[in-house]
Amino acid sequence: MFRTFALGTAFLLPIALGTPALAESRGLTVELRAAPDATAPVAGHVELYANSYALVIGNDAYSQGWPSLSNAIADARDIAAGLTDQGFEVTLAENLDSAGLRETLREFFAIQGADPQARLLLWYAGHGHSIKGEGFLVPIDAPAPSEPAFKVQALHMRDFGGLMRLADSKHVLAIFDSCFSGTIFTTRAGAVPAAITRITTLPTRQFMTSGDAEQQVSDDGTFRRLFLRALAGESDADSNGDGYLTGTELGLYLSDTMVNYTEDSQTPRYGKLRDPDYDRGDFVFALPGRLTAPLDDFPQSAGPTSPDDITEAMAEITLWTTLVISQDPEVVQTYLDAYPTGRFSKAAIARIEELKALIAAREAEAAELAAAAAAAGEPVAQAPTDPATAPATDAAADPDADPDADPQTATVDIPFMPDLGDTDQAPLELKGGVNLSKTESDGGESDWLPSVSEGDGDFFQLTARRDLPQGFFGSGGAAEELDAPDKTAIRDVGPQGYRVAGSAWNMSDPQGDSQYKVDKEWIHMRAPGSHDIWNCNRGLAPILSVPAPALDTWSAQVWFQLPARIGRTHVGLALWNGASENSKVHSLYFGPAETKGLPVGGSYREDCSAGNGDLSRRDDTQGRFNVEYSGGRGWLRMARQGDTLSFYFKSPHMHNWHHVGSMQVEGKDNLTHVGLITKTWGSEPVVASFADFRLIPGHADVETWTPDYIGKLANDGEFTFKGEDFADFEWNDPAGDSIHEITDDTVKIKASGGRDMWNCDRSTAPILSVDTPPVDRWTAEVDFDLPARIGRSHVGLVVWNGEFEDAPVHNLYFGPSDTGDLGVAGSNAIDCSSGANDLRYQLGSEGLFNIKYGRSSGRLRISRDGDKVSFYVKAPERRNWEHIGTTLASVRDAFSKVGMIAKTWGSEPVTVTFSNFRIIAGETEPDRWFPAYYAKLRLGEPVTFAGTDFADFEWSDPDGNSVHEIRGSAVRMQTTGGHNGVWSCNRNTAPILSVAVPPRDAWVAQVRYRMGTRHSNTTAGITLWNGAEHGSTKQITFGPINQKGLNIGGSYSDDCTSHATDLARHSGNSGAFSAPQGGDEGILQVVKFGSFFKFRYFDPATSSWSELGTMETSVKDNFNRIGLTATSWGSETTEVEFRDFTLVPGMFN
Repeated sequence: MFRTFALGTAFLLPIALGTPALAESRGLTVELRAAPDATAPVAGHVELYANSYALVIGNDAYSQGWPSLSNAIADARDIAAGLTDQGFEVTLAENLDSAGLRETLREFFAIQGADPQARLLLWYAGHGHSIKGEGFLVPIDAPAPSEPAFKVQALHMRDFGGLMRLADSKHVLAIFDSCFSGTIFTTRAGAVPAAITRITTLPTRQFMTSGDAEQQVSDDGTFRRLFLRALAGESDADSNGDGYLTGTELGLYLSDTMVNYTEDSQTPRYGKLRDPDYDRGDFVFALPGRLTAPLDDFPQSAGPTSPDDITEAMAEITLWTTLVISQDPEVVQTYLDAYPTGRFSKAAIARIEELKALIAAREAEAAELAAAAAAAGEPVAQAPTDPATAPATDAAADPDADPDADPQTATVDIPFMPDLGDTDQAPLELKGGVNLSKTESDGGESDWLPSVSEGDGDFFQLTARRDLPQGFFGSGGAAEELDAPDKTAIRDVGPQGYRVAGSAWNMSDPQGDSQYKVDKEWIHMRAPGSHDIWNCNRGLAPILSVPAPALDTWSAQVWFQLPARIGRTHVGLALWNGASENSKVHSLYFGPAETKGLPVGGSYREDCSAGNGDLSRRDDTQGRFNVEYSGGRGWLRMARQGDTLSFYFKSPHMHNWHHVGSMQVEGKDNLTHVGLITKTWGSEPVVASFADFRLIPGHADVETWTPDYIGKLANDGEFTFKGEDFADFEWNDPAGDSIHEITDDTVKIKASGGRDMWNCDRSTAPILSVDTPPVDRWTAEVDFDLPARIGRSHVGLVVWNGEFEDAPVHNLYFGPSDTGDLGVAGSNAIDCSSGANDLRYQLGSEGLFNIKYGRSSGRLRISRDGDKVSFYVKAPERRNWEHIGTTLASVRDAFSKVGMIAKTWGSEPVTVTFSNFRIIAGETEPDRWFPAYYAKLRLGEPVTFAGTDFADFEWSDPDGNSVHEIRGSAVRMQTTGGHNGVWSCNRNTAPILSVAVPPRDAWVAQVRYRMGTRHSNTTAGITLWNGAEHGSTKQITFGPINQKGLNIGGSYSDDCTSHATDLARHSGNSGAFSAPQGGDEGILQVVKFGSFFKFRYFDPATSSWSELGTMETSVKDNFNRIGLTATSWGSETTEVEFRDFTLVPGMFN
């Protein structure tokens, strides 16, 4: 049986099933991380919920045209029990009719939801239906959807959204084991959700469905079982391994798992309410093993508090980690002997049973092989021992032992790390820092940025366009002609307006030496030098005009095109009183003037002088009446509405009209004629061409063009631009000599030398940009790739106000600058000179706004959240975003466009390639990527990395000339001389292969290693690192040093320089932190418990462990990564082989 979506009416049953530990408190106290990373320091604890309420509905008994269901009620009862185990007070409702469904939901959200400190969960199992993209919940008495009464009986999902808004509770989660269209919530797939932070606590309304619209959802209980398995911690739903299951993690898990189980026939959806007040936080469950109540509710024995407690806890976890790698069940048994009810006792019992089963299987196989060998007369070999954990044998302890002892009883001597020999596993490496690839693949550049081959996609540019956007006044097809000079245009012929026939024009040419020519839609005009009109004096400037429409509302527009911009000239649209040269001439003209202006000028009112400065200073005007524009082509528009006369301009690369100014005119101005003018007050003649002059009676409004991507963004939540999608963009290149090329999703920009933008001055840097989304919260991302880093240059993402050269151009651009930096700069409204230092100290800003960054590629991200603008970068070898800075933007900044920029204030040109430009609506916090091994963590169970598991790692190699190779669980690393490790808190250039530490307060890391040849001024081994590639870098490395011995050292605490002797002197530390002899091979082990790290070494020569030191750290050290390194600060190359890198998770608290 299949369900399409379900609800019912018979009865409600408050239940309390069982009394598990989690059910003792209906509240939940959580750890808040200082950053959205499961390994970030704990910033504090907060009681997220004081109460937890659930409404569980199951409908089976459909009778009005819908098929009955068999498992909806059974599923609901199982869910009710599972939620009770989670501490919820559960109300169970079965077989609800239309009235019962509405009443039950309203009561739940209004009454239980009245508690602002509660979390609410709704589970609904039954039929659902979609009509034209609108979802409905189907009660048991609803008729078939073909009946008109269906929409009366069924509950529309938009009405359901209203019911949810009745609740004051901070977090509400609704889960529908059915299918319908997500009409009231935004769905999204995504990366692993962030850890619990302050943002998690913000209000949210979340949804999940077991299927999409028009799908049949199985009634076999699979969705229910997966949900309960996730709540019990028996799945990998906790993607970031922090012991909490968020609504986003649950949605991601259910979606991926159901798609896999049903082979794409059932695709669950999840998301949040389309409401900015309810789409920030996240619903939270605590998994078994997590403390769920305030810490004060627990006895002191719940966790170690004194130094003795910490020492004992560390001793236990260290013993367990030491023993769990053994293949001998008797060795593992020693843990149970010491800690029969210890933290890892269950894991130890399971491990012993597993090993005994393996040994029994091997013995059976060995017996068969021995029998076969005996029959063939061959000697019988003994199985090798485990040198990592087996005690030293008598023969090893006694140098006088008989070397001729019976081979049947002697221990076989095998090397601690045998050669790999032949293997079917291809060698792997992390190319580009994060892409795990076979080493025999093409050794070209990193595939982190997509490459575009010749002919792949259509190459095009955003060329200057004369045609107006579809739907604009005067766009498109032919218009009626005004065919007589004395014909008055008073009829509204629609947005196409009138054209003017050649015979209708009246030429006013006082000197008689100007020229004009009408050629179809084109009009060409020429004025000799010194043909002016000014100060109410007619002068000699030629004017070609017709009577203006005899209406209160009309527009005139024309396309202009100049062969050259000439000084002391002005051409364009003209509105004048048609007076002769002996009369007082009132006129206003608008268009390109001199070499880079586009003003309004003329003779106006009694003062007669009407330059753009005169007009902009009047009390009855708005605008600057001029834009600084050096182009030779564009659209001009003059619009009259009553007494208001407005002027607009649109360049060939702009989609929308730009308002230049508005003013008041009066009847005594007698501005009765409209047309074209060419004037010059210099000695050079001026030539201008005009096209498509139109009069549009009855229309003075300005149309607004909306980018196509806006509609697609509203539907999908994000949009990546490719090919013709870039038609939404505008190419702004004031100097006209920069270049851009678009191929598929790739944009290449080249800016000539000296193309800058600074100090609120537009200047000449080229910008390719698009309108920002019409929402308060959005994000833009793009990949960049530079063929070379150029000094005195800055490229990347830009937000700006889209203004012309003469206006204050507010902008912030973000990306690689000069040869080794990456930062934010620009001109915002607070301070037109906004370098990184300026931004850093502005009120409301946070972050450095500049970092050292010598790479030539990466991904950039700008996020806008109300007044906040944040900047992030993701380096090629990193999977997570790094926050560079956040600043406040004001209304005056008017950041209306976002795009890509290339600027240079030096003499060299700069070229950059951008790709994968994407805009996301409603999202500002970047997704966090977490290692896949996080989802596999089980208390005390080791995770040993091999082969593709190393995809969780990142390879950091600042110089790019160190190498590593991965074969199974073996990792070989080599680095040449001069690659020093972190010292004095400087990153330097030693390579590091690292992974995020387990999200636990206690864990163990260990690795086998071997160094063939030892050199002076070298070290290698296991390393703790704060992951910083710049700024204050903290790292502690533990392993063999120089030609003999072991050492622990690096950059640590406030003094940054940490020799072994420094570590030994630090308060809170104990041990020598070094060993003077040995260390060619062995096992390195780091044990963390709370703020302590213990370093231990296993010597295969003596089969014994030794402790080198215990170190106490602070939050400032932030050792959030662990891995492997090789360092040489001399001239020698050093090489090391590691095996069986293992992490063992401990406890959360």
